[in-house]
Amino acid sequence: MPSNSQVFPRSLIIAIFTSLVAGMALSQAASAHNVNAHQAELSDLIEHGRKAGSITFSEGRSLRKELRQIELVEAKLRSNDGHLDRSERRVLHRLLRSAERIIKTELYDAQRRPKLLPRVGK
Repeated sequence: MPSNSQVFPRSLIIAIFTSLVAGMALSQAASAHNVNAHQAELSDLIEHGRKAGSITFSEGRSLRKELRQIELVEAKLRSNDGHLDRSERRVLHRLLRSAERIIKTELYDAQRRPKLLPRVGK
């Protein structure tokens, strides 16, 4: 009967282990990217609403403040080891979905910047 080293050469075992570790690192990076991409998408949505006039100056200021608070939560969650685990990502995505609902509510409510007034602020 052949030994394990004859069935699975050492280089093959190392290659499999390396690819598993790399895959885990990529999945963590991708999930962090998803959080950051979601934040950027919401920021762009606010800016689009401000440019279109469907989000007023004060609504935009309040919405951007909400996103900054979520960024502070993310920084606090990352402060331990620099990474987000599954439950921490879940918390962030829950906060981002809540912020997204608020942003979309403000986008489609009846409050609008009068067309005659220039756009003020960011």
